[in-house]
Amino acid sequence: MLRFMSLMVSVTIIASVQCARALAEEQSCSSAWEQSAARASCKPLKTASLPETPPMAVSEPQGCRIRVICRNQFGGGSPVDYPNLDRLSVQRLHNCYGELKIDGCQ
Repeated sequence: MLRFMSLMVSVTIIASVQCARALAEEQSCSSAWEQSAARASCKPLKTASLPETPPMAVSEPQGCRIRVICRNQFGGGSPVDYPNLDRLSVQRLHNCYGELKIDGCQ
């Protein structure tokens, strides 16, 4: 019984650490997006299946996923879905006529 209780405590601690790490990664992706120049001209990407306001930056196992609509040269918006960006790249994003680019519009 004591061994089982010890195992349960260990599993609970590991799960808590993993949840805390996932939350920290999620916050760091959102934080990186908030620091980007693109943020000012992009808004959350809503879909029929996801009508509530979704997060613009989401943490995934491979990195940050950016799902937004960015203002383009015609005054409308272009949907953007970029998976697998590292947080440093997210910070350096710029909206280049509806397309997100790292380090400016060249």
